[in-house]
Amino acid sequence: AIMVVGMLGTSITPNAEALKGQGVGVSQYGSATNICGLVLCSDYPGGKTTYEENWTLSFRNTLSNASQQGESETMSVSVSAHNVDKEFPAQLDVFIHKFELDKISAEEALDGIKEIHNAYVNARITSDIVAGVGDKLNLYNNGTFDAATAVEAIHLTAEPQNVNPEYQGALDEVIHKFELDKISAEEALVGIEEVHDGFVGLYITSDLIEAVGDKIALIDSGKLSGADAVEAIHLSAEPQNVNPEFIGALDEYLHKFELNKLPAEETMAGIIDVHDGLTALYVSSDLVETVGVQINIYNSGNDSVEHVLHEIHEAIEEVEVEMTALQFADGKMPVKELPPNTVDMPAGAGVPGCEENGMCYYPTNLTVDAGTTVTWINSDGSIPHTVTAGWPDSESIGSDYPGGNGFDSDFMSGGATFEHTFEVPGEYDYYCQLHPWMIGAITVA
Repeated sequence: AIMVVGMLGTSITPNAEALKGQGVGVSQYGSATNICGLVLCSDYPGGKTTYEENWTLSFRNTLSNASQQGESETMSVSVSAHNVDKEFPAQLDVFIHKFELDKISAEEALDGIKEIHNAYVNARITSDIVAGVGDKLNLYNNGTFDAATAVEAIHLTAEPQNVNPEYQGALDEVIHKFELDKISAEEALVGIEEVHDGFVGLYITSDLIEAVGDKIALIDSGKLSGADAVEAIHLSAEPQNVNPEFIGALDEYLHKFELNKLPAEETMAGIIDVHDGLTALYVSSDLVETVGVQINIYNSGNDSVEHVLHEIHEAIEEVEVEMTALQFADGKMPVKELPPNTVDMPAGAGVPGCEENGMCYYPTNLTVDAGTTVTWINSDGSIPHTVTAGWPDSESIGSDYPGGNGFDSDFMSGGATFEHTFEVPGEYDYYCQLHPWMIGAITVA
């Protein structure tokens, strides 16, 4: 039998006869209404209304179970409509984890899961998670699932926040082998479909799983194949990477245009190639669509190429600001430990404002001895940067730096490094040609 208790968490089930006329707040047990369970209604969390929704239904369920199951052994299940989507999964985990540790069989785990689920159902407490677990139990009862499969399906259903991470992790194992040339694209696609079918076979889904399913359907129809198909699935499984990769590819052209290294028309042609490459993978985002609109305006001849490039650049900067905000906890930029004589370009360096915290180049000022080699690392995602001797408004920069001790990294893509050995003592200012608010200095003693 299951003894269902309310929000107070007590293991005491009050005797119905003893409560008659004592103010339980249930009409069939008396008319008084100032007592809610074992406390005054004024002291009960949520008051009388919450009490009637939680404790009363649970108490009635206890009486029903007791009358049907007699004096059999009792398992205490605390049932409450308060935080049901936290408490219910936590109660299921007791049995699921015992099964995962081989302390009980799958069948025994399911018996415990059923007891808990029935307690909530009988107390008329439900949620999407409770209903979802009920659906999986029905699939077990009708023979669709074996016991072990049912436990795994219930585990994922009860913890939907873990579905996408587990799905992404399983896909990544396959995709990374392909990226390392350990398996072919065809073998990768077979592995990807096996992972996908495994989750679908558990009747588990999410927006991400559906997006990958759409790509698999395109593969089956012949619209995607080979390495393109693997890349399309990779981006669909990690949508947070779509904009950074798109921006990184676009910036290769836009920054060259800004530095007068590429004509406007060639820049636009490169942007169109990048956009077409991504849309050919059936991958999109708000930024991809915005750039597509600007490309259509350019193709129509209704605006100058220079203004279209400006609009695309503005759209990119807006997205970069949003991405940077998401990377910081409590408004603070992340700082990592660096080897000696190393300067980092941290996440967010490409967005104005990093200079206020001295986090465009970190550390902003570095002192070294003559003969020391300094290493710069670009940790700013897919955003390219430069390390260029001089000052934003200087006439002589890079290799033309006064004194003949200049340096210039040229474009540094995300993850790239640049080294320079300082032989001559002095003060060396430097900045990023692409983001002139990024300024640093090296003092050589």
